[in-house]
Amino acid sequence: MVTFFSLAKYEEAMQQDVKSRLKESFLELDRTINNSGAQLEAHVRVLAKNKSIHYYITNKFKKKIFTELAPNLNQKIVSRALVYNREGLLLLSLINKENQFIRERGAEAKEYYLSKNYLESASSPIKASPKLFVVFDKKGRLLLKVFTAITTSMGRLIGYVQLNQEITKKTLNIWRAKTGADIVISPQARVVDLVLDAPAVFTSLKNTKLNVSSLNKNISKAPYFSDSNNNLIFGNAMQIGESVMLGFVALSQKSIIKAIGQVRVAFAWAVGGLMIMLIVFYIATTKVLLAPMDRLIVGIQKMKTGSKGVLVETAPANELGIVIDSFNEMSQALDSTQSQLVHQAKMASLGQLVAGVAHELNNPIGFIYANMKYLNEHTESLFKIINTAQVEPEKLTEVLAKEDFLYIKKDLPKLIKSCEAGAERTKDIVIGLRNFSRLDEAQLKETDLCVDLTNTIDLLSGEFQKRIEIIKQLEDVPKINCYPSQLNQVFMNILANAAQSIEGAGKIYVSVSMADKKTILVSIKDTGPGMSKDVMSKIFDPFFTTKKQGEGTGLGLSISFGIIEEHKGSINVVSQPGKGTDFQIKLPINQ
Repeated sequence: MVTFFSLAKYEEAMQQDVKSRLKESFLELDRTINNSGAQLEAHVRVLAKNKSIHYYITNKFKKKIFTELAPNLNQKIVSRALVYNREGLLLLSLINKENQFIRERGAEAKEYYLSKNYLESASSPIKASPKLFVVFDKKGRLLLKVFTAITTSMGRLIGYVQLNQEITKKTLNIWRAKTGADIVISPQARVVDLVLDAPAVFTSLKNTKLNVSSLNKNISKAPYFSDSNNNLIFGNAMQIGESVMLGFVALSQKSIIKAIGQVRVAFAWAVGGLMIMLIVFYIATTKVLLAPMDRLIVGIQKMKTGSKGVLVETAPANELGIVIDSFNEMSQALDSTQSQLVHQAKMASLGQLVAGVAHELNNPIGFIYANMKYLNEHTESLFKIINTAQVEPEKLTEVLAKEDFLYIKKDLPKLIKSCEAGAERTKDIVIGLRNFSRLDEAQLKETDLCVDLTNTIDLLSGEFQKRIEIIKQLEDVPKINCYPSQLNQVFMNILANAAQSIEGAGKIYVSVSMADKKTILVSIKDTGPGMSKDVMSKIFDPFFTTKKQGEGTGLGLSISFGIIEEHKGSINVVSQPGKGTDFQIKLPINQ
């Protein structure tokens, strides 16, 4: 069915190509005739501005008009020139005889006048521009005529000039060569076979009287005609200056019909041969290829869903076996590469946190270091008091007062407690950093998302500094089974991106709630610049980044997307330019 449909479409395309060529030939014919008319119009405008001719027409100096006009006429396009005075009386008639203009004294002697209607229209100042007409004269000749009124610069009427161009058989042959088709031009109501030099191809139109009213002015709806000799004819009205004519172009379809016949035979042989080949191929390959192919397809589908360690049973030693072996190698390499990418992205994130973590560690350590001075002083004072109590008890009261024992007794617990707090803070930072970076994805663990988010926010405190306010809305939700370090990676990527997207002061809203009875919703929303739809469609693509070159790998969100999918969850982004970005992560409680 597809083959026969294609053949029908091919035939239709061939016929449509012929029609398109016919339309283009028609348009080229229309342009060619109008260009010829435009040349006549330009020529008559030049003559109408000749002041010497103005003077000779006014004074009816026929000889002088001839002497001035004849050398200035274009012999290639003008076949006849007529000059009238302001009353419309023919003063001079010139005809082109073998590229030489001579006077038609017989025509001049008849005292021929222009019609009254034309005099009234042509002498109007508004209508004094050249007018182009196409006519068939009594001898059946096709003529292009251009009339114009001659006026002074002040608008005073002097006379009229008419230039004719006869469309000869030689001109028609030139037009046929230019359009690439047989052509014929007909007046509005003339029987086609009566017009000038109509080729035999148009005999099918004999006694067909087509006028403008029977054709559509829209060329796309113009009619086509065909005859028994496999010729296709296209006809339509042509607006040439003030006249409307009928134009027809024709092309032979014999070569196309022959080509279509050859294509039909070739199609029949091709279809028959293909059917035989398919039957033989099906019998030969069903048992050898289909079973391994099915296993390969299943493996590809498993890999598409995100499964790891997908391996396909090896096939016999043939091309398909090579493909399956390559697939297994690719699957193993992909697992290794994915783990490396996740680890590299973690290390890149840790690198960005170094400055902030160093600052966080510096505060408690510096505080402990500063307390050491006072602890040392208090220790020396206590040693003096103890020594006095042992050696000179009678001076103990004096030494207690001198060393300010009461102050030491009050201040020493505070110093010790302060040092303990600094050490505890340092320990928490180190433990949090170690928990974030460890590779423990091998086992699912039960974890509290609120605690993980809080730890991640604490690690990023150096990134937030004092310019970003973190607003937490953490509901009491159940613990979930997950890979904690992987989810920490996701939270770290999204929080760091949110902080980096905010210029100056801003806010980040972090919320944890129940989406439904089996799903937890984590929302991280910032007040940054937001994203366009085009950017949102690409943010999870590997290596896509909106950061400057060297500032981002483009892997963070891509890996995050894969991690959420591996946890059988979903990640959605809601953003508009100027309205911030909201990452919404849904995670099932039980995997």
